[in-house]
Amino acid sequence: MQKLVYSLVFNRKGQLSKDGKGIISVCAYQKGGKRKYFSTEIKVKPEQWDKKRQQIKPSAPNYMERNEYLKGLISKMEKFELDRIAEGETMSIERLSQFFETQEETDFLNFFRKQAETNKTITENTRRVYKSTLKHLQGFSQTISFDDINYKFIHDFENYLLSNGLNTNSTGKYLKILKAVVNTAINYGYMDLNKYPFRNFKIKSQASTRTFLTPEEIERIENLKFEPKQNNLQRVRDMYLFAVYSGLRFSDIIRLQPSNIEEMEGKKWIVLNMEKTKEPLRLPIYLLFDGKPISLLEKYTDKNRRFYFDDFTNQFVNRELKEIAKMAEIDKLVTFHTARHTTATYLLYKGVSMAVVQKILGHTKISTTQIYAKVMDKTTENELEKVFVTK
Repeated sequence: MQKLVYSLVFNRKGQLSKDGKGIISVCAYQKGGKRKYFSTEIKVKPEQWDKKRQQIKPSAPNYMERNEYLKGLISKMEKFELDRIAEGETMSIERLSQFFETQEETDFLNFFRKQAETNKTITENTRRVYKSTLKHLQGFSQTISFDDINYKFIHDFENYLLSNGLNTNSTGKYLKILKAVVNTAINYGYMDLNKYPFRNFKIKSQASTRTFLTPEEIERIENLKFEPKQNNLQRVRDMYLFAVYSGLRFSDIIRLQPSNIEEMEGKKWIVLNMEKTKEPLRLPIYLLFDGKPISLLEKYTDKNRRFYFDDFTNQFVNRELKEIAKMAEIDKLVTFHTARHTTATYLLYKGVSMAVVQKILGHTKISTTQIYAKVMDKTTENELEKVFVTK
């Protein structure tokens, strides 16, 4: 009996989804003209598909990861076919349907990928961490079944991440995602709760240094002048300052629109549900930083735009912030998240109570806010040591 022939086909039905994407399918061909298509559930835009090479182009997000998955999927289908033949079975295209049923029940990587792509309960930022975790898992092992996930697997994966240059907290972040997917797999019945692999495994963490700007450094960024060709730098600067003035996360700032601004007795408030925590937030921006956030909103109000600050990705903004810090002669690693650190330390320095700072930043736990007080204590100690301690 001749072996089946496999190929990848893009958008075979000629129907794109609402976001302009088509599904990639595996075509299994049997001599005599018989063929069957199996959806990979991976979608790309027409311009992101290389028909000649049967692969996703570099212009598509996560193209390397997804091409590896497609290549591995065909390899697994071929192995399934050869195993059946070796067992003396008559292989047919219809028999391949059992392969996908087996995949669903045994392939942890496939389950993880589906969670990363289709889970609607996570934020887009968390989805990116899911995909990064999947990439690390695939680097650790190309084939992972549900039965493979045990204490030793987690311990070895932790060592793999650390040996590849990740610090303790980054490693812990990926292990937490792995734990979340394992919990979901248990809920689906793919894994046995009695063999819970994280039962005796403790995810480690270290106290991290929180970079923040001083009032004088904030002023230097405020006073920067830009050339007309530096419009992107200016918009990034203003986004960053708005985050400093309001304490909002990047994920909330890019969703901010006029409907989130409420006026009560002539005073402006921001009212929104935070993207990360889904908790409601009411922020009296007319009181923060002498009303500076209001001035920035007025600057970027445009009746032809839905959002105030949806121009750039977080990665792009962080690249531009390096240049802004250089222009302002700030010798610190300034990322967008340092704006929230700056808000917290500034408000605590001004005597605002811990509970109020917690409310402004939208922290669900007071212990998160208390970290900033410890940062301030250490900074104060370091500065006093420079003056009074003789080396």
